[in-house]
Amino acid sequence: MPRVGGHRDVFMPVESIARDHGDLYVPRVLTRLLTTFTLAGALAIVPVTSPVSARAAAKTAPDRAGAVTKSDVVTLVTGDVVRLDTLADGTQQALVVRTAPGSSNAGTHTYVHDGDVYVEPASALPLLAAGKLDKRLFDVSALVRQGYGDDDRSTLPLIVTYRSGTSLTSKAAPAGVKLRATFADARALAVTQPKHARASFLTDVRKRSDIEKVWLDARTHAVKPDLTRKTAKPSTARTKTSNDGAGSTIAVLDTGIDASHPDFAGRIDAMRDFTGGNEPTDRLGLGTHSASVAAGSGAASGGQYAGAAPGAHLVVGKVYDDTGRGYESWAIAGLEWAAESGADIIDVNVTGAVTRGNDPLTQAVDTLSGDSDALFVVPTGQSGHEEAGTSHVNAPGAAAAALTVGGVNARTGFWWDQSRHGVMADGGAVKPELIAPAVDVIGAVPGGGYASAYSTVPAGAHAAGAAAVLHAKHPDWSPSLLKATLAATAAPVEDSGTFTVGGGAVDLHRAMAQPVTVDRGVTSFGHLTRPYSADQLRQQRK
Repeated sequence: MPRVGGHRDVFMPVESIARDHGDLYVPRVLTRLLTTFTLAGALAIVPVTSPVSARAAAKTAPDRAGAVTKSDVVTLVTGDVVRLDTLADGTQQALVVRTAPGSSNAGTHTYVHDGDVYVEPASALPLLAAGKLDKRLFDVSALVRQGYGDDDRSTLPLIVTYRSGTSLTSKAAPAGVKLRATFADARALAVTQPKHARASFLTDVRKRSDIEKVWLDARTHAVKPDLTRKTAKPSTARTKTSNDGAGSTIAVLDTGIDASHPDFAGRIDAMRDFTGGNEPTDRLGLGTHSASVAAGSGAASGGQYAGAAPGAHLVVGKVYDDTGRGYESWAIAGLEWAAESGADIIDVNVTGAVTRGNDPLTQAVDTLSGDSDALFVVPTGQSGHEEAGTSHVNAPGAAAAALTVGGVNARTGFWWDQSRHGVMADGGAVKPELIAPAVDVIGAVPGGGYASAYSTVPAGAHAAGAAAVLHAKHPDWSPSLLKATLAATAAPVEDSGTFTVGGGAVDLHRAMAQPVTVDRGVTSFGHLTRPYSADQLRQQRK
């Protein structure tokens, strides 16, 4: 059965599955139907209630579509237990091996989307339809990839967002969870749900009007470009100019910083570790490189490798551990702290999942943007050549308020084709707004030296530095006006279009010199909800 639009599904009521003396029994006609779906590449869906344990079922249930090379067990937020089989050809299939205690056994909605298997028990469908549960909570393939299977952990990390005006005390947390962190400005709580006790959770979420949505606290990962060491050539320190960002502060959220590097001497105002430790030291080199591209003084290179805003000050948040892994809740904590720090520009080097805007990171950026005077600058993220142009940006780059930045090869003047881009779901906005150098970008690294990198992360850092310089000249400008000016004055990029480069390549000289600008926001195709009306279409044409 061919896939249509990357999404295939089928629904079967649990009553169609019988039990015979404790063993799973599937009627012959249903077995043939399931086999047909599976061999065609679709998903065999068997919602069952079984007296055997989930772990035993994972080991003993029969294969239905070729050799099973790996099986994982995942307990969903509903309490239903799912076995995910990976077949020899890399495809996956899922089986509900135990329904949640007290479940109505009304069935399970299972489907494959973009190669991932989703299992949505009937008990969750009303909340999913109402938008109160994150669909990622039922992406069994992704849960296993992120280490949320039952063999890896006994709890599920969640983020709960609340409606405006909710008092976020410990009493606001849903029943049956443990509170980990409170994000008052982002209107969210980070909680942990034990996998063995879930009956009261959904019941509480259903009846609560103050809860906006329950999200998976998904893993984030630092972009790890190959850092190639560079030797600074002897040069005379460049002449200090008034356009160096002095008076502006840039917050950098990444892997930390080497505060002892000469390029940051006397200009780091605050540092914070959000990974559960108390050491914002950068052991991967990525955060140090980003901070340098944005605001390094170039002192260790005689000014040769100074950043875009060498006079700006820095505040640095560590949102990845020393392996380059993180959680969305760590990133949200960093975003909130950066906004509260008084930073004028926030360089958000956080890489979440590919998104069109419906994720907690993106929504946190938009919420915090509305409550602060800071401009959030976010790289688009990047893909391999085989994926270029086929995906949307990484979270939180879909945030409408953010200045989202793609990459350009400064040596050739062409768009860097590993940059992500796309049209966002909310309002049809086009991302990125502009592009900046992403190829062979040189910045400081721990230990006092320098290295070059290929990534959209230094592109975002360069744009953040440019925004800081523009802010220093116009401290009374709003974040949206800074963003609009940088996008409107960007240089055209040959053989590229708005979908990939936005306004074009950042041109700070023109942004500083142009006397007139228009605050029009991002490019957008608008949004129409079906069924379309004649009035809507006429309004759209105006």
